[in-house]
Amino acid sequence: MASVTVLGTLTHDERQELAASDLDVAPVSLQQLVVRLTLRNGDAQKEENR
Repeated sequence: MASVTVLGTLTHDERQELAASDLDVAPVSLQQLVVRLTLRNGDAQKEENR
């Protein structure tokens, strides 16, 4: 399973496109946001494997 963090607001059209692609949209906790903003790409992969 993969996840992506979007910083900002999704438009109505973007939300419809995500729903049409069977993707879920959910808020992240403040802790998750801080971790994701401070990890580099390589570090993010290591974090997912923990």
